[in-house]
Amino acid sequence: MPYISIIMTVQNGEKYLNESILSLLEQSFSDTELVVVDNGSTDCTSKILENINDKRLKIISVEPSPQNTFASGIAKAFDSAIGEYVAVQDSDDISEKTRIEKQLQYLEAHPDVALVGSKFTVIDHSGKYLFTSADLPENNELKQKY
Repeated sequence: MPYISIIMTVQNGEKYLNESILSLLEQSFSDTELVVVDNGSTDCTSKILENINDKRLKIISVEPSPQNTFASGIAKAFDSAIGEYVAVQDSDDISEKTRIEKQLQYLEAHPDVALVGSKFTVIDHSGKYLFTSADLPENNELKQKY
């Protein structure tokens, strides 16, 4: 049984999907499974998933439907997860190589903590750096700006 299940839902996410998945499969902590729900994609998402040859990848395909939402997809992924811990990643996110290891170390060192997140860097569609989470204001300016 994998120690950590990483779950993801994707719908028509072909642009970043391969890079996102590889960033998870190449983590420094590898006792993982990756559960991906293809939530009714009509682009090349299913082909990208089929071409990834890794025994840790579990693909759940759902037929296209207006009822397919992020919530329904992530719930399906969560229901299929078998790890002691569950991590979530969006299909257009790219994780640093030590993300899972660092989050696990923190959780195990702080048993009173049930949920962790991380800093992030925002890039545009061409990969150009825009800002990091450290640049965000600590007041309601964020809600007004974004």
